[in-house]
Amino acid sequence: MCTECEEMKKRMYSCIMVVGGGLMFDGAQSWLQYLVWTSMSPHWRLALDTMDVITKPKVRRAVP
Repeated sequence: MCTECEEMKKRMYSCIMVVGGGLMFDGAQSWLQYLVWTSMSPHWRLALDTMDVITKPKVRRAVP
């Protein structure tokens, strides 16, 4: 498999952002991270340094 493809998959698996309000419950991040982690092949589990799952938006302050 090509090195560029491997690097792209690694970046895609390392950060997952959920858009919409369907996962705005307590524990959603851990639950989704577990589901993704257990569905990944062992090769990718070893290749990842971290995996961030973002389910809640960052709060932004309005600039006057």
